[in-house]
Amino acid sequence: MITHDPKCRLIRNGLAQTDNRSLRNSCLQQRHAIAAGLFALMSISLLTPPLAVADTETDHAHPTSVLFNADTINIYQESCSVCHGDDGQGAIWGQESLSATPRDFTTQASRDELTRDRMIVSVTHGRPGTPMPGFESQLDATQIEAIVDYVRVRFMTARSEDVQIGNSVQTTLEYLERPLPGGLHGEFERGRSLYYMNCVACHGAAGDGDGPRAYFIFPKPRNFLDPATQQILNRPRLFSGISDGVIGKEMPAWNKVLENQDIADIAEFVYREFILSDAD
Repeated sequence: MITHDPKCRLIRNGLAQTDNRSLRNSCLQQRHAIAAGLFALMSISLLTPPLAVADTETDHAHPTSVLFNADTINIYQESCSVCHGDDGQGAIWGQESLSATPRDFTTQASRDELTRDRMIVSVTHGRPGTPMPGFESQLDATQIEAIVDYVRVRFMTARSEDVQIGNSVQTTLEYLERPLPGGLHGEFERGRSLYYMNCVACHGAAGDGDGPRAYFIFPKPRNFLDPATQQILNRPRLFSGISDGVIGKEMPAWNKVLENQDIADIAEFVYREFILSDAD
């Protein structure tokens, strides 16, 4: 359990602005230090080649000095975690609703059975007779290899010494503090009103993805209080998801009915009310 400074309430309620930046940074350090390893993975350049992992049928050696770029992590979150879960153990809805239970990557059986080559083939072409689709029409070969390597390191073979941490707290702060695109500035209270008018039915009043319509939606609406979600959603990502929708989910593109300022206001509210939430 994370212990939060009560001053974090100021940030959540929009009382700490630019003149309280040191307070905001201190609060964010407390809230996200536990996630430092994940954001260290985001620090690599987009041009860095995918992780070199032994591709023999029997070699499960640990890779070393592993870093992944933000695109790879985002692809897993948007395309894979729906079934396999943010923790790689299989999403609850998938375990209960799909004809075959999604693979739990954290088990010894997965480590024994899943070679890198087999996983690349499965992600590329799918697994016949199971709900696992092929992604060759959505991802290029480099992206598929990067996703496979991410899964192998993050859930199957990672050890603490495998990850280069670097200045991970600063990396976390810089990622989370990215501003809205296009010079937009969100208005918190206006965003609250728009959220309750347009978003509560799916995402819930508490932002936990348990609104009145959530029961009928698969995959389930985003739970903004989930720690894994709080580690990846900043203002730009929220703005993009609200504006353009999310492929493969029932999240629509709100840019068809809302102005950019409206979307910026909602993103600001969700970010400060839920993503920076200090609820345990």
